[in-house]
Amino acid sequence: MKYPLGKEPNKTKEKIINYSNRGMDLESDINITNEYYRSIDKAFIYKKPTPIQVVKVDYSKNKKITEAYFKESSTTDYNGIYKGKYIDFEAKVTNTLSFPLRNIKNHQIEHLIKIKEGEILNILSIDLDFLTENLRELKYGKDKFIIENPLKFNIIARLIEKNKDKIIYLKEHGEIIDYIDKPCIMYNFDHHHDIYYQEESKEECHKMIEFGTKEYKLLESCWVYYLFISGYITKYKCFVNYNTHISTDVLQYGFEFYLNYYDEFNPYKQDLYNTNFDKVFVVLSPDYTEDDAIKAVLELIGLDDKFER
Repeated sequence: MKYPLGKEPNKTKEKIINYSNRGMDLESDINITNEYYRSIDKAFIYKKPTPIQVVKVDYSKNKKITEAYFKESSTTDYNGIYKGKYIDFEAKVTNTLSFPLRNIKNHQIEHLIKIKEGEILNILSIDLDFLTENLRELKYGKDKFIIENPLKFNIIARLIEKNKDKIIYLKEHGEIIDYIDKPCIMYNFDHHHDIYYQEESKEECHKMIEFGTKEYKLLESCWVYYLFISGYITKYKCFVNYNTHISTDVLQYGFEFYLNYYDEFNPYKQDLYNTNFDKVFVVLSPDYTEDDAIKAVLELIGLDDKFER
C-alpha cells in the first residue's frame, strides 16, 4: 500500500498494563503497619516466608545461595496474634469495584477453611526440671534423693499414663517449635516459664520469624514468646514451682501462672485429667539438672525405659 509522502503513519501503541506487582504497595503498607504494632506490643503479625529448597550455595561469597526452588505452595500471606486471638489472612488487591474469587487459590481457601473449622489444639509440655527441682540429694542412707512434693510427681505420672500414645520426646525445649504448626492452648509444666528473660531474646525472636531462621539454643529460653508472636500460642498456662522467677514484664501478655498443687482430682483447677491433649511433649533439658536427678525423675513417672538420653 502506498502512503502519502511515502511514510507509514504512526500507530498508537496499545498500552500494556502489568498487574504482577499491583499488590506490592498494599503489602508494603501492611508490613509497615505490622512493624509499628509490634514496636508498641499491640499485635504480632508477620508476613510468612515461603519455604525454599536450597540446591547450590557459593561458599566463596559469604554462603550466597545460587540456586533454589520453592518447596511448596504458600498458604496465606500473613498470620499472627492480637489480644490472644489468632489472625490469618491473604493480601489481595483488585482494579475493579468487585473482587473475583478466582484470585484466591484453592489451596489458600482450603487453608483458611481448616483454620476456621479446626479447633484450637491442646498441647501439654512437661519439662523434667519442673520435677528435678523437687528432689533433694541425701548425703547418707541408701536413697540418693528425697521428694519434697510427692503430689507433683503423682500429677505428672497420671498425665503421662493417660497420654502415653501421644508423647513426643525432646532433648531441648527449643525443639518444640518444629512440631507446632496450628494455633493452640499451651499447658506447660516447667521450672522456667520460657517466655523470655532478656529484651535481646525478644528481638532475636522477631528476627528469626522475619527471616525464617531458627536458633534452637537461643529458643530454649524463649520458645513460648516465639510461638506466641508467630500466632501459634493463643493461650499459655504455665505450671511452675514456688521458687520460679517470674518478672512483671512477662505478665503483660495475659499468660496464666499456677502454683497451687493441692487438689489431687483437679490440679490447678484446670481439670487436666479430662483434657484431650493433641500432642504431649516430655523434655529432658540436661543443661538444667544432673543426670542422676533426671534418672530418678524418669523412674518415678514411669519413663525410665522410654527416654533415650
